[in-house]
Amino acid sequence: MRTADRRKGIEAAIAGLKPLAGADVAFAIRGVEQMLDLGQNAIEVRPPLPSEGAEQLRTLAAALRATKRAAANLNKLAFEELNAAKTRRGLKWCSPSASTWSFLRGNELSDYIDRGYPSLIEAAEDAAKHLDQMKKSGRLEGRNQFLSALAATLAAYYEMLTGKIAPSRPNDSKFSRFVGAIFAAGDIYEPERNARARQSSSADKRASPRHWASLGATLHQESKGANPPEISWVSRLE
Repeated sequence: MRTADRRKGIEAAIAGLKPLAGADVAFAIRGVEQMLDLGQNAIEVRPPLPSEGAEQLRTLAAALRATKRAAANLNKLAFEELNAAKTRRGLKWCSPSASTWSFLRGNELSDYIDRGYPSLIEAAEDAAKHLDQMKKSGRLEGRNQFLSALAATLAAYYEMLTGKIAPSRPNDSKFSRFVGAIFAAGDIYEPERNARARQSSSADKRASPRHWASLGATLHQESKGANPPEISWVSRLE
């Protein structure tokens, strides 16, 4: 979107609030423009997904089981050549006996893992189950740091311009419509929804104004009388 068109969109969004007499509208417009400019250089790192973590933990558990099983079933040739390679490389392994031979006992590696990391396989599988439950709880709110910062800033400008506190409930309101208008002016999309959104209707592409309005209002209220929540993002290296 061209800068001139974006500014017109911002001006229209602010005019729709019917600002109080004497409210510094020009200041608010400049502030919103600066925030949107920052967004152009913001790289949002997608948060780790519970489903991915659960899969990784189950992969770890399966790999440990396979490693234990493989080490316990080395045939004579594999046993001898592995020890020969160990000698050639000058390696020292944690064999339980004074013998220079490793894997004399089939469960040697399994016992070593169990001593150093008791019940690691069971713990990994238990952790995976907990992540499965997190996966069922729905999306994590406020995970996009730039949109969180922008929404909180818009809540502050809303209060400055109207004299009213931005409502924190995720309902249709003058504030959520204001947030939606600014998002539209800034051509904002949620990074984590981009792939799906590009293939859907234009109405589905917009970041959810009600969600971010609610989050922004909450963050703004929490920042009053205390240090604002730390919002950071990684700038693109030019």
